[in-house]
Amino acid sequence: MKILLCISGSIAAIKTFDLIRALQENGNTVQCIVTKNALEFVTKTSLEAISQNEVLGPEIFEYPKNPRDIFSHINVSKNYDVILIAPASANTIAKIAHGIADDFLGNCILADEGIPIALAPAMNENMWNNMATQENVKILEKRGMLIIPPQKNGMLACGIEGEGKMATFQTISLYLKKTCTVQKYYQKKILLSLGSTQEYIDSVRYIGNASSGKTGYEMAKAFFTTGASVYIVAGMNTQDINEDVFSVSQGKSTQKMLEKMKEQSSDADIIVFCAAVADFMPLDHYEKKIEKNENEDIVSFSFQKTPDIAKTLSEQKKQNQIYIGFCLSDENLHEKMLQKMHDKGFDIIIGNNSQNIDSQEAVYMVYSKKNKSFINFFGNKNEVLEEIINTLEI
Repeated sequence: MKILLCISGSIAAIKTFDLIRALQENGNTVQCIVTKNALEFVTKTSLEAISQNEVLGPEIFEYPKNPRDIFSHINVSKNYDVILIAPASANTIAKIAHGIADDFLGNCILADEGIPIALAPAMNENMWNNMATQENVKILEKRGMLIIPPQKNGMLACGIEGEGKMATFQTISLYLKKTCTVQKYYQKKILLSLGSTQEYIDSVRYIGNASSGKTGYEMAKAFFTTGASVYIVAGMNTQDINEDVFSVSQGKSTQKMLEKMKEQSSDADIIVFCAAVADFMPLDHYEKKIEKNENEDIVSFSFQKTPDIAKTLSEQKKQNQIYIGFCLSDENLHEKMLQKMHDKGFDIIIGNNSQNIDSQEAVYMVYSKKNKSFINFFGNKNEVLEEIINTLEI
């Protein structure tokens, strides 16, 4: 992807060096535009050294040295896939919202011929929450510009904790991917469970299933970049989930996960059951740690089945809702997928085996009620899951 990175006057401008590196590591080409105020924090020389491209601006007619083009402020965006304004100060947001074009950046935005524009605001919490800024943001959103929200909480340059810190590189990367991805799930609400549930025997011991949460998280990111709002119910053993992008609640036990899924299920368009839910829970729970008896070599406990989350929710499933489930088995996968699909009321089922756990390479088998056939997918886990989501017949 060719990215035109526009840097405005915010202390967060000093992060653009790392941002350029992060974008380049993902295979992107970056050229920078600066405003006059941005040069209070960064220099053209340093940006050119890192981006390996000439820096444009801040004045309107600061055209490139080679070739000479006095209309570069009009033509530059034609050569790029996306315009990213990061950081976007309150002043820059206001100027763009009201069509002020008194510098290179303002003219470039007005002369844009339809390529996506994304803004990553960065400012003090009060400035971000000010009615003027929020109204300007709404104006830009109505025009189709993508606002990458600041971090919900973080240490600001002024020394207080609050909302307003520029989005992380991971968040910016997801939003940029969204700009060039077909919005197949636009305005759809996805409810997705991931990770594992754990059932405690005593205060320190538990029974549960193995799960890294990677499959669920990659699916969540793929749904997000294709336009959906994603609500995650996370069990245990999950990697860090980006709560600036996803709405997240915890469901560490099977019962808690069921409760959280119920809370969000009524208006969900698609529900994905990706968590490795514990199959059994102890019949008796001990509040304190069970002390080990050196005279006993065998210790026995009684277990009962945990609530069946998918089956319970299927009893209140609405007509237009789509249920997607998983089936993990190392033998007779076809038969087990069809049986599980029938038992749980799934519309689509994705089969895999234990070798996929904690691996970046994966093999999946997908079956849906709609096409009534098994389709195989294999390769890098992230890419394969994206492919599955983009090819599902919903």
